[in-house]
Amino acid sequence: MIKTEYREIKAISTLPKRVITLRTIDCGKMEEGDSEPHGECPHCGALGRWIHVFLCDDGLIYGAMSGCIKLFGEAPKTKLAIMGEKAIEKEKASARDLDYRGKKTPVAKWFIAVLDALKDLELGNITLEEAEKIGKTEYFKRAEWLRDNGYSR
Repeated sequence: MIKTEYREIKAISTLPKRVITLRTIDCGKMEEGDSEPHGECPHCGALGRWIHVFLCDDGLIYGAMSGCIKLFGEAPKTKLAIMGEKAIEKEKASARDLDYRGKKTPVAKWFIAVLDALKDLELGNITLEEAEKIGKTEYFKRAEWLRDNGYSR
């Protein structure tokens, strides 16, 4: 039995709200002659290719496929969610640069702090409140730096 890296749920009536999508897992393309998808939705058990792993407003990590993720709804954007989305995008861009140019683009320290907070939250080392505090602190550090260096109004 494969151990899943996200929490499985079955009830759809009282679902928590999504704060941020942490990653998307590709369960593999269907091969020729193979009509069945390789992944199974942790929410409903449907077969498919993409599983989204996301943080919810209750502080837990969940997984669902593209159709079921819409059932969770979106929580209001917090500073952690805003910084987390930017940090994940910067990390992806840095990895793409490594693939194309052979050299990684450095990721700003405030984004690294937020990524570390999200990883610690996922591992259970910190609570959602502590992660929110880190996200808020790093958000304002970035805003202050941008303002002081003439990048914002």
